[in-house]
Amino acid sequence: MLYHVENCGKKFQAAGRCTINRQTHAILLLFAGIVLLALALTGCGEGGSDTPPTRIPTQIPPTPTPRSSPLPEVSPAPLLGDRARPLEIQFVGDPSDNDARDVASELQLHLEESVTQDGIGLSFTVQIVSETDALNAVCSGAPAAAWISAFSYASANERCGAIPVYAVTRQRAQRAHIGTTVEIVARAGFSSIGQLQQQVFCRSDEQDTVIRWVLPALILASQGIDPITGLSEIKDYPDDMALGRALYEGDCAAAALPAGEYDDWLDDLERTLSTSEEPVERDTLADMLQIISPAGDTVLSTNNASRVTRYDANVIPYEVLVFPPDSAFPADQREQTADAIHEFFTERGSSTQRLHDLLDADGIVQVDNNAFTAFRTMLVQGRWNMTD
Repeated sequence: MLYHVENCGKKFQAAGRCTINRQTHAILLLFAGIVLLALALTGCGEGGSDTPPTRIPTQIPPTPTPRSSPLPEVSPAPLLGDRARPLEIQFVGDPSDNDARDVASELQLHLEESVTQDGIGLSFTVQIVSETDALNAVCSGAPAAAWISAFSYASANERCGAIPVYAVTRQRAQRAHIGTTVEIVARAGFSSIGQLQQQVFCRSDEQDTVIRWVLPALILASQGIDPITGLSEIKDYPDDMALGRALYEGDCAAAALPAGEYDDWLDDLERTLSTSEEPVERDTLADMLQIISPAGDTVLSTNNASRVTRYDANVIPYEVLVFPPDSAFPADQREQTADAIHEFFTERGSSTQRLHDLLDADGIVQVDNNAFTAFRTMLVQGRWNMTD
């Protein structure tokens, strides 16, 4: 370039050509620079634009649409009375008792031959279990009925609305009885249960637990006396005569006796206490030791010997056949089953032995919830927890 300018200056300066060529060259250089600058700005402008770049989605190869497959077939739930879900009848007792087990097997066969649905015999199991297991079964939601104590019946009725159908009777003194009751005897000066607050209560080991304490404690509690904290002391004696002597001498305020034994007890006590030097008159004993809580009536009415319509106050009923609510054991099956059980235990020729082996009983009678009103009231007043 320097060479070109120098030559131009020497040869053509006079003619003016060199000036024109220099200007033309400068313009070309300027134009080239502008083009380069424009291209540079265009590139920078694309990078700094606020418009986001177009995103090209990743190409996903197509997949086949999955076809639905049918669910595996499910077997229908077994029907009540089917072999897979038999109806249950439970008895409380000793499972190792061979006689009871034989009768239970006979009853199971009888039920399967007698109870039907749509003309088809239903399946049953008859078991001998504990009281706790029988109570739990009734309220488990399973189709299970059970012969249980009156206390367990009250629990089942409170917990799940269990339904009583039949109850046991037992012979005593040639008469059928429907439960257990007691008479509470107290020294003169006490005329009601409520007056025994903080007094001494005595018990006889000659009597069974229900008579010597279970029922008396319930009676005390139903009259507002806590049998544990409401008495000053509880004393035990080896037999009824020792108990009578303690009452006579003032060591006890009150005690319980079996129903109907008061008169004989006074006669025996007169002979026990009397000596040739100091005879004790029976009338004196009767004035000193009086009944302040009479026994309830436990004799089965001869007017309606097949049903108990009402248990008296101060009576603990004998064992009860209890069914779960209709949701667990449908009513039609309950009625058929109850009828078949009644037939089994009243069949001539074998009923007495069957009753003895399975229920330690002499007969069965019909019952319903209304029959137990007084018993349940006693439990409520005594604050016995029926949900346990």
